[in-house]
Amino acid sequence: MAHHCHAVDCIESVPPKMHMCLRHWRMVPKAVQDLIWKHYRAGQEIDKRPSIEYIATAFFSVSCVALKEGKSLPLLDS
Repeated sequence: MAHHCHAVDCIESVPPKMHMCLRHWRMVPKAVQDLIWKHYRAGQEIDKRPSIEYIATAFFSVSCVALKEGKSLPLLDS
């Protein structure tokens, strides 16, 4: 199954356990990167059961990148 970077409008393929491509990952503040890995559980990409903490941190990281790129989050578009 293909897996893509979670940054808004990015179609870069990444391994399933990776949250973003390297270009976008470098835009995520280090403290947020650390939280992503803190809340990552090995195998969550297989069983599709990430924790709520991981989901919240992932949304925040996507938001950080979208802000830096001047993009809207799809959930907030009307």
